[in-house]
Amino acid sequence: MKDWLPGDRIDWIALGFLAFVVGLFLIGLFLYLRTAYKLGGRRRVVRDLFVAVGALVLLAVEQLTRKSLIPFLEGIVGRVTK
Repeated sequence: MKDWLPGDRIDWIALGFLAFVVGLFLIGLFLYLRTAYKLGGRRRVVRDLFVAVGALVLLAVEQLTRKSLIPFLEGIVGRVTK
C-alpha cells in the first residue's frame, strides 16, 4: 500500500503534534485573557497580556542562555584551568 503523504510518517506525526500544542497554547491564552477581561476590563487584559508575553520572553532568553552561553563559559573555564 503506497503512502499518500510525502516524507516520513513520523515527520507528519510530529507536525500534527506541534500544531496541536500551538492550538492548545492559543486556546489557553484566549481563556486567560477572557478571564482577565471579566475581572477587570480592558486595562486588566492589557496588563495581563504584557505579563504573559514577558514571561514567554524570559523563558526564551533563559533557554538561549542555557544552550549557548553556558557551554561557551565552560569552554573558557576549561581552557583557563588546563
